[in-house]
Amino acid sequence: LIEQLSADQPLSQQQLELLKNYHSELDETALLAGTLSPQEKTRLINHLLDCHGTGRVLFRNTRAAIQGFPERQLNDYPLELPADYAGALRAQTDITRHLYPEQLIAQGWSKQDPRIDWLVSMLDQYPQDKLLLICHYASTAVELSRALKEKYAIASSVFHEQLSIVERDKRAADFADRESGVQLLICSEIGSEGRNFQFARHLLLFDLPLNPDLLEQRIGRLDRIGQQHRIQIHVPYFTHTAQSRLFSWYHQALNAFNSTCPAGAQIYTEQYDNLLSMLDAGSASESEFNKFVSQCKQQHDVLNQAMHEGRDRLLEYSSCRKEIALDLQSRIEQFEQRSQLKPFMLDLFDSYGVNVEEHKLGSYIITPAEHMLGQFPGLHDDGMTITFEREVALLHDDMHFLSWDHPMVLNGLDMLLGNELGNSSVCSIRHPDLKPGQLLLQAVYILQLDPPLELQPSLSQQPLQPLPVLITLNEQAEEIEHSLHEKQMKTLDRSISKQVIQLKQTEIKNLLSHAASILEQHAEDYLAMHYQGQRLTLENEIDRLQQLQQINPQVRDEEIEFFSDQLQVLNSSLHYPVSRLDSIRLMVTS
Repeated sequence: LIEQLSADQPLSQQQLELLKNYHSELDETALLAGTLSPQEKTRLINHLLDCHGTGRVLFRNTRAAIQGFPERQLNDYPLELPADYAGALRAQTDITRHLYPEQLIAQGWSKQDPRIDWLVSMLDQYPQDKLLLICHYASTAVELSRALKEKYAIASSVFHEQLSIVERDKRAADFADRESGVQLLICSEIGSEGRNFQFARHLLLFDLPLNPDLLEQRIGRLDRIGQQHRIQIHVPYFTHTAQSRLFSWYHQALNAFNSTCPAGAQIYTEQYDNLLSMLDAGSASESEFNKFVSQCKQQHDVLNQAMHEGRDRLLEYSSCRKEIALDLQSRIEQFEQRSQLKPFMLDLFDSYGVNVEEHKLGSYIITPAEHMLGQFPGLHDDGMTITFEREVALLHDDMHFLSWDHPMVLNGLDMLLGNELGNSSVCSIRHPDLKPGQLLLQAVYILQLDPPLELQPSLSQQPLQPLPVLITLNEQAEEIEHSLHEKQMKTLDRSISKQVIQLKQTEIKNLLSHAASILEQHAEDYLAMHYQGQRLTLENEIDRLQQLQQINPQVRDEEIEFFSDQLQVLNSSLHYPVSRLDSIRLMVTS
């Protein structure tokens, strides 16, 4: 039904009758003619997905359903096997060792390996591009870098498991630096996991892993959303060896270089023993190997077809409802464009005495200063490099990307709001309706709910609510509150402020007591209005699930009870709000 509706195809009478079982308000004429409006079509499809049910609690997206992934292009380079390698391979019975012949030579393998000259030619061919090279062993990566430096005076960064995490970050950052960084990053197998280098488009596979999932991991360092170019995969291999046969198996049987290979892991597991025997040219002829490749290709096609036909298409529809996704995307983009995080944090650093020095590429170096007020949360003793730009952070793993969710920002806000420093002030004010010498007290209270512990995560998502209260000794607050402006206020000298507080201590305490009573009267109504949207959401969700349960047995009682409990706790918590005095401003009329 959904596919028919999405394609604007007319429904048959039988399909229309089926649709009536799920929906009562239907434009039968438009459905039979295939002329539903876009809004009505979207509403009907969403209702059918709701009736299906699984998408309420489970989501799944496939690569094919998501746009933005790059294309791949394979470039292979057959090379002649050096004599020393040939002799070492004949003496080695473990066929998996044949994939890495340089490991069979004690020393000096880089002097005779033609892949070194091939690598130099690749650097010359793409002088303006970043090249990522991955090999299996850390010792191979180190020797490659040494040979390039000593023989050709070519600088490179090496990334392997024997380095500390900090050192790996530095090597990755050096590679990412477009201005002065190295052109080539040489990684051992650890470089195929976790790190993202989508700013590069050339992947050099110095050798091939035996496991297809590991090969996909290697390619995945460049094949990511955000890659702006077609990925160039460069594979050198020695002809008439296990390397060339493994390359052929990947390329011809699994098509693993040009596309993702979801069936590869199953084929590898089932055919592991056969694969090892077929990689050995001494035990399997060329014709036997070609027959094995054909069998694996047929198995690959069958498995891919089964996966495609067996996928839950309704679940895929639920996982990405485009109108909702586009709305979320638009809101995120607008939020980031309007974000005031950068000026706020720079002001916060300045207020607490943190040194801020402009760095390159939209980044800053922040360090503790001698006059810093206490310890700024998250700031390292030796300083750190930060950026507020996502694009810069993606290129530099060593920089801290500050967003509103970053621990330094959150803890900085907590420090600002929870510290008593700056939460009280005394000023003078001129106002035409007030006689000189009168006191006004402006207090801000923070209101929040105190639900049971098990329901706190869902209800505490709402921010704490500040409730300002303005009172005077002669009940003029409501009349003048709307006409007070910051420009009318003037900060008093500290000594004068102390005198005012000492002289008017009793009046100030009376004003605070009065403010507390006013808060008690209005807090519940204020919070009820703030949480009205959440209450309506819970009520609508309960009604929706109760209606769906009539036609969809997958809707469980536990789901309805979950939202009912939330609604009950919300309503009861509104009667007992928690408040705290956050800040005070004492104003003296002049």
